[in-house]
Amino acid sequence: MCLNWGRLQFNHLYSLNIINFDNDGNPILTISCSPSVNYNNINLNLLDEKERFVALFCAMNQNGNLTPQWSHDIFNSSIFGVEPYRSQLENYLLNFHDWNAESQSFKNEAESIFGINWKSEVAKAVSWSALENTIEYSNYINSYSNQIQKKLYIHDIKNKIKPLKNTCQ
Repeated sequence: MCLNWGRLQFNHLYSLNIINFDNDGNPILTISCSPSVNYNNINLNLLDEKERFVALFCAMNQNGNLTPQWSHDIFNSSIFGVEPYRSQLENYLLNFHDWNAESQSFKNEAESIFGINWKSEVAKAVSWSALENTIEYSNYINSYSNQIQKKLYIHDIKNKIKPLKNTCQ
């Protein structure tokens, strides 16, 4: 699939120079928090947008809440009062990805495993791929416990799409 998954999910934070991406497309925070600042007492109304995000991440760090699943904690919940980001990515992939451009072998394998709903299932699997270290991902993947072929396909989704994105411009 020719999509840059991380930048689709985190484009705004990337454009603000708050995050960057590792070689696998996972987001990495690029901010520095001052140990002498109490981020819990900052008036966010006095800050610009970038400063607000930095203050949020620094407050999470200061309070011991900045865990390896920080991106899930922020973007797969209704903290910002919007539909969860993961669901938005799933819907975007399902509705706007050029599925006809995929190789026949990719489509055949997905259809043989998921049936006529293969596009929806692949979009869902890709949308969960950046959340692998979360409890919610474990719940998602374990919902396929009685469907081993589907579970293995979903678990291996990054390897299935990685060679395909190397041809992207």
